[in-house]
Amino acid sequence: MFGPDTALLLIDVQVGVDVLDHWGGPTGRRNNPGAEQVMLDLLAAWRTAGRQVAWTRHDSREEASPLKFSLPTGDQKPGFEIREGEIVVDKDVNSGFIGTSLEVDLRRRGINRLVIVGFFTNFCVETTTRMAGNLGFDTYLVHDGCATT
Repeated sequence: MFGPDTALLLIDVQVGVDVLDHWGGPTGRRNNPGAEQVMLDLLAAWRTAGRQVAWTRHDSREEASPLKFSLPTGDQKPGFEIREGEIVVDKDVNSGFIGTSLEVDLRRRGINRLVIVGFFTNFCVETTTRMAGNLGFDTYLVHDGCATT
């Protein structure tokens, strides 16, 4: 079903998504504790098949956010290290397409279809997924490969 025109897009898989008291308040908790394993399985399969992998990384504008590159919590989660040849865009808003080269990078590689996973479902994942569809990409969201607080 998914050929060489399909990329796996991983959104904001960074250590800071686990700082639950920031995202969910004093009683913060996360849904779907198995999301990372689904993401890792897809990532391994994608890389084994030699298919295109793309990433967004969030460098927040918010002073107190743990998703800042200047903090250790801005790093990729262990196991989600980015490899040479993979598309990487850094963003500071909810959409992976706003203010980045993501659309151009994908189109230059002949990508017409996206399979999307990541954090947080109701913020960056939703916004990026909707925009991907609006931009004409055939878009698939892997619901069990996403999580939110």
